[in-house]
Amino acid sequence: MSVNKEIIPKTNLFNTGSPGFTSEMLRNSKPVTALKGDTIIYRGDVSEEIYFVKSGELEIIAEDDKTVVAILSEGAYFGEVGVLLDMKRTMTVRALTNCILNQIKKDTFFKIVEKYPDQFRLLRKVRDITGIYR
Repeated sequence: MSVNKEIIPKTNLFNTGSPGFTSEMLRNSKPVTALKGDTIIYRGDVSEEIYFVKSGELEIIAEDDKTVVAILSEGAYFGEVGVLLDMKRTMTVRALTNCILNQIKKDTFFKIVEKYPDQFRLLRKVRDITGIYR
C-alpha cells in the first residue's frame, strides 16, 4: 500500500469506492513497466487485465490504427471496458513515454468486486452513462 499510496488521490476509481475496495485493488495489482513506443493493449485481444497509470503518458488509438482518440496520464486507467463487459479490446493503447503502470488481472478483479457489489454496480453504471471514465 505504501508503494501505491500516491496513486489513490489521482485515480477516480479509487476515490469512489470503499477503503476496503481500494486497499484490495492496490494490494492485488502488480507493477508493469512500458517503454516509449511499447503497445500495452492491441485491438482485438482478449481482455484479461485492467491498468492504472502511475506515471507516463499513453495514447489510445482508434480502430483505423491511426487516429489518437485520447491521451492518458498519471491517475488514468484503461482496459476496464473489456473486462467489465467481457469483450475483446476495442482500441490499441501505446506508450508515448516511459510508463509505470499497475495491472490487475480479470479473475482477481472479479474476486474483489464479489466482496464489494456496490462498487461493481457503480463501475457498470458509470461506464454505461459516460462510455468511459477516469
